[in-house]
Amino acid sequence: MRNTGWVSPTSTEGTWGDWWSNPTNVYALDDIYASWEASGGSSAGDIGAEIRVGGSRFSSKYGTLPWQVQGELVLGGLSDNCDGTYGGDWTLEEFAKDNFILILSAKYWAYSSQGYGGFDFNLPVGSTIEGIEVSITGERNTMTTYQGYYIDELKVKVYYTEVSTPIVGLRYPIPPFKNAMV
Repeated sequence: MRNTGWVSPTSTEGTWGDWWSNPTNVYALDDIYASWEASGGSSAGDIGAEIRVGGSRFSSKYGTLPWQVQGELVLGGLSDNCDGTYGGDWTLEEFAKDNFILILSAKYWAYSSQGYGGFDFNLPVGSTIEGIEVSITGERNTMTTYQGYYIDELKVKVYYTEVSTPIVGLRYPIPPFKNAMV
């Protein structure tokens, strides 16, 4: 089994709810944060990742980032005994750069979500998706009046199995031919 390595988003794909600031700051681990703050004195609950493909929603996974210290929250993946594929029976077309959207959601008395896209997974033709892992690096904190999440980096890793017979010319180069002399 192989994986794509960690892949970061390159675009934002909509906001649902309020309070997300500087959403493009999650593209790199650089101590420059995207932020979400709970309103009205609410406390920051869990943060989660949901996968949306072509308008369809798949299951979400939630967890909590550390309080006042930067840490990494990993959701899904092969070690997820419940469902490392986020409830999807995936096709390669769904992982195309312009089709795959990851929704980052802050959960408190209501949901506030930010969409991300432009993931370039570069999966080999004919592969079978085995798992999806999402990494959120940041912290929970009270940097202003309200509690919130401060996200430094968001990235996704896809686990896959390649077809057993290589497709020459698509993923593997065509070997050079030699002139045979008779």
